Order: sequence, then C-alpha cells, then structure tokens
Amino acid sequence: MLALFVSLAMGVFAQAPTDRNYIKQSIENWGSCRNVAITRTLGDVAIAKSYDYAANYVPSQMLDKLRTLYDGEHYIDDITLTEEGKWVILYDTNDAAWSSGIPEGLKNAIIDFHNKDYYVRSISLNDKGEWAIVSKEYIKTSSTELTNWATGYIDSYGELWTITVGEDGIFAVYANGYAKRGEIPEGLIDALGETDKDYYRVKFAGSSWFFATEDGEYEYSM
Repeated sequence: MLALFVSLAMGVFAQAPTDRNYIKQSIENWGSCRNVAITRTLGDVAIAKSYDYAANYVPSQMLDKLRTLYDGEHYIDDITLTEEGKWVILYDTNDAAWSSGIPEGLKNAIIDFHNKDYYVRSISLNDKGEWAIVSKEYIKTSSTELTNWATGYIDSYGELWTITVGEDGIFAVYANGYAKRGEIPEGLIDALGETDKDYYRVKFAGSSWFFATEDGEYEYSM
C-alpha cells in the first residue's frame, strides 16, 4: 500500500537558519553520506549510509516524517526540498511522502510508479513547476521537452541513473557521464572532472554542491 504523507503547512520550519555547520559536522562524523537536500536558504537534510539523518531548517512536518522513517528503519533513497518548502521523500525504493503544493503531475507519477512496482532511483522538483522521477524501468518529467533532453544522452552515456531538478539548472547522471542545463556551480563541474569516484547522485543549490556514490563516498562544498 502506498505510504501517503501530505504536509498541510508549507513554510512552517523546525529551526531557524544559522549555517551548515551542523549538517557538515554530521557528515564528517558519519564518514559517509549517500544523499542530501540543500537549498540556498540553508534548509538542508543529510542522509547517512545507514538510517541516520541530520536536518536543519526544514518544514516541521518533513522533520516529523524523517523521525518516523528513522524509528521504523526505513531506507531513504532520495530526498528533495525547494526554497518554498515543498518536499518529497522517497523511501524503500518506491514508497514516498510529500508536502502539499507539489505538482499534480508529479503526485500522479509517484502513485503510478508505485502501483507498477518500479524501482525508483530519484525524485526531484523545483518551485517553477519542473520535476523528474527516474526509475530503473522508466522516466517521467514535467514536459516532453525535458524527457527528450534527459533520454537523448542515453546512447552516448549509457543508463540514466538520477536527475536533480534545481531552481537554476538541471543535472542528469548516467552510467558513463552526465548532462547539464542551466546554471550549475563551476566548482561542482571542476570536482566531477577531477574525482575518481563513481558518483551516482548530484545535488546543488546556488554555489553549494554535493555528490556521492551509491555506497556513500562523497564530496561537497557547502
């Protein structure tokens, strides 16, 4: 049964923003980090290799769901948070929780992918109405143009792994490369060019960025 959790109070934050020291210290203490959600306004979540997480300045009902998932030892696969407080948490490969205000098309796609038992790899959205959901079997996005862009690199770069839809740009990771559009931090591109890590997931917001392998080897600048 699809686990549905809808926040009715967008923009209600659990903690006032200060800096990212708490998030960064948590990542360093873990020694690994599989995934993050980062925003320009310092709303952040970090997901450890295990069930651990760290969150700072996120919507209160998102924080409540993170606590519930942690207590139940549910594995968080992907997480996204927008500047306006919209959020989605993907867990246990195709269960998801989300806030009110996310696009109807994305909500329907999440339900459809769950009902078809797809292995979902990433879910991402921004406040402009753009979104993408990627499974091992299929990809669905907010527009035919975006879908064509993302699938157009498969012949060159291999299997599509994940997509991050940011406020300023979009980044797709493939088995043998990546594709980008819009404004992507230069430091991220430089770091990807220098790393020997087989990165699986890339996140960015403003000048901040993060990438990690499936096993939680990471690099970041936040």
